Amino acid sequence: DNAATDQVSVAIQTGSPVSALGLSEEYLEDGAVLVGDTGVYYSRNLTLQGPYEDVSRALQGLLYMRNPTFDGGDTLSISVTDMMGEDSATEVSWLDLDFRNTVQVLPTLIAIDPPRGPRMGGTVVKLAVEDDGADLALPISCQFGAQDLVNATLLSNNTLACEVPSSLVGNRAVQVRITNDIDYWSNAVQFWYEAPVVLDGAAPPKGPITGGTRVVVFGSEIAPSDSLACIFGDISTTAEWISSTEVACTSPAAKSPGAVEVSISTNGLDSGSSVSFLYEADLKITAISPQTGTRFGGTTVTVTGTNIGPGTFALCKFGSTAVPAVVIDSTEVVCDTPPLLEDTQSQGVSFAISTDGGSTFTESELYFTYHGLFINGVSPSLGPVTGGLNVTVTGGGFESLPGLDCVFGGTAALDTHILSDNKIMCVAPPHSAESVALELGQNGHAWTSSRIEFTYVQYPTLALLSPSNGPTAGGTAVSLFGDNFVEVHSLVCQFGSQASTAKFISSTHAECITPPYDGLGEVTVSISMDGITSSETIAFIYTPPIEVSSIAPISGPSSGGTVVTIHGSNFVFSTALRCRFGAIEVTANFVSGTEVRCTVPQLPPGPVAVSVSNNGQDFDDSTFVYTSSGGCTFTGANPTSGPAEGGTLVAVHGVGFTDTSTIKCLFGDTASVDATFVSEAKLTCTAPAH
Repeated sequence: DNAATDQVSVAIQTGSPVSALGLSEEYLEDGAVLVGDTGVYYSRNLTLQGPYEDVSRALQGLLYMRNPTFDGGDTLSISVTDMMGEDSATEVSWLDLDFRNTVQVLPTLIAIDPPRGPRMGGTVVKLAVEDDGADLALPISCQFGAQDLVNATLLSNNTLACEVPSSLVGNRAVQVRITNDIDYWSNAVQFWYEAPVVLDGAAPPKGPITGGTRVVVFGSEIAPSDSLACIFGDISTTAEWISSTEVACTSPAAKSPGAVEVSISTNGLDSGSSVSFLYEADLKITAISPQTGTRFGGTTVTVTGTNIGPGTFALCKFGSTAVPAVVIDSTEVVCDTPPLLEDTQSQGVSFAISTDGGSTFTESELYFTYHGLFINGVSPSLGPVTGGLNVTVTGGGFESLPGLDCVFGGTAALDTHILSDNKIMCVAPPHSAESVALELGQNGHAWTSSRIEFTYVQYPTLALLSPSNGPTAGGTAVSLFGDNFVEVHSLVCQFGSQASTAKFISSTHAECITPPYDGLGEVTVSISMDGITSSETIAFIYTPPIEVSSIAPISGPSSGGTVVTIHGSNFVFSTALRCRFGAIEVTANFVSGTEVRCTVPQLPPGPVAVSVSNNGQDFDDSTFVYTSSGGCTFTGANPTSGPAEGGTLVAVHGVGFTDTSTIKCLFGDTASVDATFVSEAKLTCTAPAH
C-alpha cells in the first residue's frame, strides 16, 4: 500500500549467465533514477530508485535479452525496498521464466514518411520495415512518444500506415515505434510535430491562367523541408523556403479563370490556413501605338489587348528592359519606352507585357522600332492660331527616316521639308490658343519625345498709344495698350519702317522707345510677337523740336497765379501740352503754333528754368528763366506830399525790394509809375499829376 510519492528501490537480477536486463530511457520520467550506468546497455543487474508511481511507470520499459537463443529457462530475483529510514523493509521475490524453443525475428523500422506533420495530428504516415522475414502479423500498433497506442494498417509485407495523434505542443520531435503490445517493441524512428502555419498573404495576388507566376507567400511558423510545397486549389507545386515567414513558388496552370485558395505544406500531404490567388483570363496583345520612337526613350506607347486589367501591377518589356505601365482598363495600358542601350541609330526590339509585376510576361508578335531622331530646338516657338507659319526644327537623324512630318499637338504640319540631317522646315497647322508638344512622326503620330513646346496665340490688338507724338530725334517712351500681348523672346514695336524693342508689362500693356525719324508727320505703329504682327495700327506723329523765343512776364510772386505767355515755334495742339517751371509741370493752353500760355504754380523764391513739351515727356532745352519773389513790405515815403502837377521825387522805404524791370509805385488806385531800385530797403519814383 505504497503512496504515489513514497520512495522505493527495486533491484532485479537474472539467474542465467546468457541473459541480461535493460531499461528504455523513454520510460525514465520525473523522479525515477536508474542506479549505476547501465541505461539501455544490458547487464544482469538493474536497480531503479524514486517515487513509487514513477518507478512503477519506468518498469514498463524493462527489456530482457537472452543469447544465443531463447531456449531454456531463467529466474529473475526481484527485491523491493521501502526507503523509509529506520523503518525501511525489503521484500524479495522470484520469477521463473520458461522460453519456447522457437526463434522470432523482430521487425526493424527503416523509414517514416512523411517524417513531419502538424501538431493537430491526422497525418497518415507510412512506416517501412526492413524486409528480413520479420513477423508483421496483426494486430500491430504505433506509439508516438509516450502517447497512447494507435492502430496500424498493414499495407504490404514491409509497410504499415498509422494516423498521427495530436500533440499539445508543436516544434518538437518524438520517437515512433511499432508493437504488438504483447511481446515485442521495435526500434524507433523520429517524427517531428510542427506548429501550425498561419498565412497572411501572397504577392502578387494574381496571375495568368497559363501559370508560371512567381508567387511569394507570407505567413509565420514556416519550417524548411525537403517536401515544402504550395498547394493552389488541388494542385501541388514545389516551394522554395526563404525564411520562417516567406516561401516562393511558381503558380501552376489553371483550367479556368477565378480565385483559388493557396496553402503551404511542409510534408507534401497536410496544409493549414490559406490565402486567395486569382487566376486571370489569358492576356492577349493586339496592338501598340506608336510602333517607333527615339532611341533616347521617353516615347509614350499605348498598348491595346484583352484581359489586361484593371487592378494589375503591369510592366511593359521592350527587348530585355521592363518599365512600369499604367493600366487604363481591361483593354489598355500606357508605358514610356526605356532608352536603347545599344549604340545604333535604328533597331527593332520585341514587345511583351506582364500583369503580375514581372513574374511572367505575355509575349507578342509585335515589335517596337527605335530610331535616332531627336529635336533640340524650334524657331520661332510662337505662332498664330490660324497656322501657316514657317517653323524651323533642329535636331538629328532626319534623313534616316523619309516621309517625316512635324506634329503639332497631335496634328500633322501642313507641309514638311527635310533641309538636312539636322534641320527641317514645317508649316504650322491651325490650332487653338495653347502650348502644344512639337514632335516628329508620321500621320499625326509622334515618334520623338522632345518635350519642346510650340505656343499658339491670338493676334495682338492695339487700342491706344500714349503719348501719341514725339520729336523726330526719337527717345520718347511710348505705352501701347491693347490685348493678347505675350512675353516672348522677340517683342517688337514697328514705327513706320523703323523697329524698336518692346518691354512686356502685361497681356494688355507694353512699352517702346521711339526710334529717330528723318521726316515729319504721321507714321503707323504696330506690335509684333516673334513675327506675329497686330493687324491694327495706330498713328504716331513725329514733330520738329520746340524752339522758345521769349517769355513774359519773367517774374512774379512765389504764390503763383501769374499767366506767362511763351512765344516760339513748333507748338502742337495736344492734351499732353505742358509747361515746366523748374521741376513742376503744369498744363499749357495752346494758342497757336507759335504761342502757348501757362499759369505759374506756387514756387520758392528765386529763378527757375522754363521749358515746354508737346507730349508731356520731351521738353525743349531753352535757357529762359522765370524769377519768383517772396513779396515786399512798405514802411513809409518821404516826402509825403507834393504839388498836384506832379514831378516830386519820392523816396519809398521798406523791406524785400528786388531789382526787376517790373517794379512800380502805385499812387491812388490807378496811377502807377516805374520805380528805381536803390536797395532792398529803398526805391525812388516820381509822383504823377493828380
